[in-house]
Amino acid sequence: MPDLAVVPRAAVLDGGDGLSCSAEDAPLVAEIVSKSSGERDRKRKLWGYAHGPVPLYLLIDRWADEGPSVTLDEEPEQGRYRRRTTVPFGAETGLPAPFDLAVETADFPGPDRWR
Repeated sequence: MPDLAVVPRAAVLDGGDGLSCSAEDAPLVAEIVSKSSGERDRKRKLWGYAHGPVPLYLLIDRWADEGPSVTLDEEPEQGRYRRRTTVPFGAETGLPAPFDLAVETADFPGPDRWR
C-alpha cells in the first residue's frame, strides 16, 4: 500500500468492500520514508512497483544516507527502473507526462526539523 497513488477514476473498481485497482493503472505512486520504513520503501517497494509496472515512483526521503532527497524512478522494464533522478531537498524536480509539473522541495523538512 503506497503513501500516495494517483489513479484515474475510470480505473478504480468498487468491489463492495472498498475501492481497489491494479498497479499498472497507477501512473504514479509515492512513498514518504520514515525512520522505520527506509529499507522497505527504498528496496522492496521499488522492486514491487517496477514489477507492477508502475510508470513513476516518487520517493521522498529525509533519512537518505546522502542527505534528505527526492528520487524519481521512471521507465520500468523487466522489473527494474531504467531511469533515476535524485535531487536534494531544496532543489526543484519535475514529473513528466502525463503530469508535466515541477515539484518544489524547498519547504520539505529535513531530519533536524522533525524527530
